[in-house]
Parts: sequence; C-alpha cells; structure tokens
Amino acid sequence: MARPFSNDLRWKLVEPVREGLSRRQTADRLQVSVSCVGKRMQRVEATGDVAPAGFGGFESSPLATREADIRSRVTERSDITLAELRAKLEEAGTTSSLAAIARCLQRLGLTRQKSPRSPLNATPTTSPKRGANGWSGRPA
Repeated sequence: MARPFSNDLRWKLVEPVREGLSRRQTADRLQVSVSCVGKRMQRVEATGDVAPAGFGGFESSPLATREADIRSRVTERSDITLAELRAKLEEAGTTSSLAAIARCLQRLGLTRQKSPRSPLNATPTTSPKRGANGWSGRPA
C-alpha cells in the first residue's frame, strides 16, 4: 500500500511555486508530475499546511449496537438468510450491507444453519449405469 509523501518533500514542492516559479517548471525541476505539484498547492491553499489528510482507519459498524438483536434473531431461526436479516434490521432502523452482516455474524461466532430440504427424488434413473471401464454393454 502506498504511503503519503513526507512533509519535507511536500514543502520542497510548494516553496518554488510560492517564490514565483510555475507549477510546470517546478514539476520539471523536481521530476514529479504537474498534478502532484498542483495537488500539494491546493492542499496548502485550503489548509495552510502541507500535512496529508487522515489516512486509513475505519468507522465503527452500525451493527455493533444491534448485536444482541442479531444474535437473538439467528438463534430463534437458524436458517434465516442474510437478506431476511437485513430486512429485519431495516425495519428496526439500521441499514447495512449483506457483507457487513456476514462479517458481524462471523465476529459473533454465529453460523447460519440451512434447513433440511425435501427428500431426494425417488424416481429411478432412466439410463443404464456404465461399466467400470466406461462400456455401456452395447456395441457402438
């Protein structure tokens, strides 16, 4: 993953422009792109500093406050689908993606058990089974 430029390099990009050099000339002199110099100048003009904005980090999940509700719904009905669980959460006023719900279930250690389906079809096969070497018993 890329890292932000150091502040001393950022200042080296900004100072020549402040002294009257064009952005293109500064970019050529320091062997960077014109957009790099332009972005640094925009940052200085907006904030007065060259320091990068916040980098990375995550917001807390809105599902963290609903974990007890999610746990009760999954234990009450173990074959509930993610879409059904999302619909129940939306009724309660919490919106979230299916992936976030799946991660929440994994974090809680809950597995969704599939309900048993109808028994397999009892109709016999209509074709004879092939022999061990693939020969069906009929000449070709």
